[in-house]
Amino acid sequence: MEQASERVLAALWGEAPDPVVAGFTYLPAAVMGRTGTEPPGGAAMRLARAAADAGLDFAFVRHGAPGSTRVAGLLQERGIAPVWAVDGVLWSTLDAVGLDQGLRATMLDPESLEPLLDEALERALAGLETARAAGAVAVAVGEDLAGQAGPLVAPDYVNEAVMPRLARIAQEATSLGMPAILHADGDARVFVAAAARAGFQAIHASGGSPGFAPVAAAARAAGLAAMGGIPTAALGGNLATAVTAGTLAGVLAAGGGILVADDGGISTREQYAGLVAAIEAARR
Repeated sequence: MEQASERVLAALWGEAPDPVVAGFTYLPAAVMGRTGTEPPGGAAMRLARAAADAGLDFAFVRHGAPGSTRVAGLLQERGIAPVWAVDGVLWSTLDAVGLDQGLRATMLDPESLEPLLDEALERALAGLETARAAGAVAVAVGEDLAGQAGPLVAPDYVNEAVMPRLARIAQEATSLGMPAILHADGDARVFVAAAARAGFQAIHASGGSPGFAPVAAAARAAGLAAMGGIPTAALGGNLATAVTAGTLAGVLAAGGGILVADDGGISTREQYAGLVAAIEAARR
């Protein structure tokens, strides 16, 4: 069987490895492992063990999190490819100034945000060398550009102020041998073409209310892979719903260029159990 890193790269370049490529994205350590226990090594060991138990190809490792380099090493020891997750530029800036004030500034005073956007860009770029040293197969850039019904920020502002900076991250990651994935959150179809022009190789998004299939189709049309397919809304209740979501994701992945994963919204053990069941179903 191909190594996990080879399978991940094949899917990112539009191929359809068998079984489908699958992984975890932004999962909190608290949802994994046994209740009331902490494996040796804490959160790092939790993620590595959970990913191995689920037979995954990849798992996100957050840049700057305690023990992130160790997490990447533990994953690789178990045959799992780490995807290094760095923060983008816009939401770091909005967090710094306050969400409401920041969103107003994108419309009324965009120049005031420029210094903070540049600082966020430098932080992201600094994380790329760490990613390469840690053996990351790819880099995920987290930028919640879309919600359930579409863009959270005006597309014109994103294209003028945000995407050029994200392009620098994507291009630098690619030059270091790590394809870049844009995490855009919800119904991000309006940003797909710009992400492709910026140098990203894939987009990670839930698809919002329309679902994952339309954003995956938009990604394919733009020459990008798509990551996701298992919405948090389908998890945490009846396992049959999770299995159905996983089965549908597996069917999409058979067409190539799909990496089956959660949408980044999991926060409970019940949702985590549903995710594992969904991934199993996707690979049948």
